[in-house]
Amino acid sequence: MSNLEKELQPFHSVKFGLNHNEKVLEDWLEGNPQVLTDEEPLLVIGRQVNTPVGVIDLLALDSSGAAVIVELKKLPDQRSAISQALEYASWLSNQETKTIHQIAEDYFKKSGKSTPLTSAWKSTFTSELPQLSPNEQHRIFIVIEGEDERITLMAKYLRNAGVDISLLIYNYYRVKGDEEFLEINKIVGNEKSPPPIPSTESELLETWEGEVKEAYLVFRDRMASEGLTSKVKRTQVSFRKQTRDEKVFICGYHGSGHDFKIWFRTDTLQTKFNFKEVAETITKALPKDVEVIHTDVWFILTFSANVQNAKKAADLVISEIVKRIV
Repeated sequence: MSNLEKELQPFHSVKFGLNHNEKVLEDWLEGNPQVLTDEEPLLVIGRQVNTPVGVIDLLALDSSGAAVIVELKKLPDQRSAISQALEYASWLSNQETKTIHQIAEDYFKKSGKSTPLTSAWKSTFTSELPQLSPNEQHRIFIVIEGEDERITLMAKYLRNAGVDISLLIYNYYRVKGDEEFLEINKIVGNEKSPPPIPSTESELLETWEGEVKEAYLVFRDRMASEGLTSKVKRTQVSFRKQTRDEKVFICGYHGSGHDFKIWFRTDTLQTKFNFKEVAETITKALPKDVEVIHTDVWFILTFSANVQNAKKAADLVISEIVKRIV
C-alpha cells in the first residue's frame, strides 16, 4: 500500500439533490433492487407506475409473489413518503392479478425486452410463476435522504401494527478529487418476529436429511478454513468473505431432499470478475450427475448429498471464486 493510500480522506456530507436528481437514485435501485432486501432477489416490474392515487417510483415482486412498493424521497420533500406508499398499497389491494401482468408487460416493453412476466420470473427466481395476489400481499420500502425522527417513528409504529414496511436512509458523500459515495442503511425492518421457520443453524440442520447435514458440515468447515463467515437465512446458509472494503456474498448452501444446492449470485459476482467464464470452468469440472442452472441472476449447482461431493463443491468454490475475491 502506498503512502497516498494510507492517508485518511475526509468525507464531506452534502445534500444529494445539490449534485443529482432523484432519477439517478431510482436508476441505481432499479438495477440493484437486492440492496433493499439484503441479497434477497426482487424482480422489478414497473417504474414510475401511474395509478389513480399517484405515481409509484418502483414496483417489484419478491420470490413469494408479494407486490413490493418502493418510494424514494430526497430532502426536503420526504415527509409524505409513508402516506403516499400506503395509498399505493391501498390501491393495489383492490386490483386483480391481470393488473400486475399489464404493468409488467408495459415495463418490459418500454425497456426493449418484450419479455413475458413468466419468463422474467423464471430467469430471476428459477421457478414457475405462482398465482399472484396483489390484493393480499404487499411489502413497502421507503428510501429517504438522511435520518428523520418523525418518519422513523411512523415506520416503527406501522411495522409493530403488522404492516410490512421497511425504512432505509441514504447519505451522500464527496471526497477530495470529487469521488462520490452513497451509503444506505436499513433502520426499520431488520427487527423481525420469531419466524415459524428455522432461525439458527441447529434448527435448520434438524430439517435436513442425515447425508445433507454431513455434507453441510464438511462444506462449512472448508469455508471457515478460508476465513469465510456463515449466516443462517431462512432455508439455507450463506457464506461471505470480508475484504478490505466490504463483505462479499460468495455462495449459499441449501438442503433439498437427498441433495444439496450451492448457489451463487451471477449479477453480484460478475461485478468482481468475469463470472461467466468462471461458471463455464466450474461446469466443465463437475461430475456429470450435477445439475446446473445458470441465469442472469443465479448459478445453481445441485449435488447428491455425500461427503465426497461436499469436498468437491468446496474445492471448486475456493479455487474458482474465493481466491478471486481480494
